[in-house]
Amino acid sequence: MTALELARFALYADLGLAFGVPAAAVLTRAQSNVDRLRPVLVLTVLICLPISLLGYLLTVAEMAGAGLNDLDWQLVRELTTGTAIGRAFLARVGVLLIAATFILRKPSNPMWLAMPAAVALGTLAWSGHAAASEGMLAAPRLAFDILHLFAASIWLGALVLFLAMLSKAAGTQAATGGALARFAGIGGALVVTLGLTGIANLWFLAPPRDWLGLVQTGYGALLSIKLVLFSAMLGLAGLNRFALVPRLVASGNEDQGRFAVRALRISIALEFVLALTILLVVARLGMLDPGGP
Repeated sequence: MTALELARFALYADLGLAFGVPAAAVLTRAQSNVDRLRPVLVLTVLICLPISLLGYLLTVAEMAGAGLNDLDWQLVRELTTGTAIGRAFLARVGVLLIAATFILRKPSNPMWLAMPAAVALGTLAWSGHAAASEGMLAAPRLAFDILHLFAASIWLGALVLFLAMLSKAAGTQAATGGALARFAGIGGALVVTLGLTGIANLWFLAPPRDWLGLVQTGYGALLSIKLVLFSAMLGLAGLNRFALVPRLVASGNEDQGRFAVRALRISIALEFVLALTILLVVARLGMLDPGGP
């Protein structure tokens, strides 16, 4: 992968956690567990500022066909103030500074972090294919892309939140099982949102009659890998929802509870690894021409 693709991956993962963890905590009524992850959230917000700057400069260098050492800083200034991707970068930096202020003040309500992180996450839509749209389709395409980012990030954040909850000492199994059970319906809505927005985004890139031919391109091959990974995540999510979570909730003694917790940790950890792998694929997909070889 190129430096720009790695920077894009870091932004997706970093902002996904900054928004997804507090958002998942609110949705599952597990706000009290955010404090356990506060060092992680502080780190995500703080390191996202230099990553955003590096990613933006690498993007400008890619557009100019130059290296970082050969950047035309006059061009950087013009693109920053005169283009949508530049204004999105400025907005991201601004709301990240607000998010840093909130997280360092230790707000009692995770929404104070989730809201600026959501805005910062949404600005990433202007760094992908959706930003190339013009006319009447520009706004809905960006909206679908932002919804896709939000749904994926809540799922990613929920995985980290549940891993933190499952790492607690025995005696918290009821609270953890309750949060996991509440996520069942939310997870279904996230899957539907990801599916619909993914289909919509693909429709914007190519009409349905061209989808079979798309598989023969580099973009289509990577997209197929993404769908396989997503299907594996769905399989693990189904295992959690219909087998492991009910076993945790119904565990009658300490040994059964420990076994259920261990099984859930392994399953959720695998799901998290798959999610990060998908983000690597997405970081590369955003740089490819869907109509290319």
